[in-house]
Formats: sequence, C-alpha cells, structure tokens
Amino acid sequence: MTETIKNTIATFDFGFVFTPKDFPVEPRKQATVNRILNNMVAAGQICRASKGRFYKPKITEFGAMMGVVRSNGSAIFEVSFPRKPQ
Repeated sequence: MTETIKNTIATFDFGFVFTPKDFPVEPRKQATVNRILNNMVAAGQICRASKGRFYKPKITEFGAMMGVVRSNGSAIFEVSFPRKPQ
C-alpha cells in the first residue's frame, strides 16, 4: 500500500493539496493511509498544510520552497516555512 500512495503522490503537481481520502483504498484501511502519510511527513517527503491536508513540496538545494499551495477546490493556503538563522 505504501508504494500505491507514493506512486499516486508522484503524479501530483508540486504544491497540490491532498487528503487521505484522495487515495484508492478501502474505507476500512483509511487509518493505514493516515499512518503512511504521517511517516512521509516525518521523513520529509511531503509536508502538512493543516490537519488532514498534505502537499507535495518542491525541494531545492536550499530546502522546501515557500509559496502558495493550491488544491483542486477553492481553498488556497499561504505556506510559510521557518527560515534558518544565518
């Protein structure tokens, strides 16, 4: 199931906001999807926009890019990342 989720995320554009319900799994396995997404956040592969909403960041040599994150709905989130002290 992890590979299915990673492959689905790979098809998303950078900055696309998604929820655990966007994955083709049975409703009774939704807790597994949540756990996999949380593990991917912890590993830095995806980011959390808000509770239950995730997005695929564009990673550069300087880290995740800042910017506007859009979903397929009408919600638009302004995402800000803490800057490293210089």
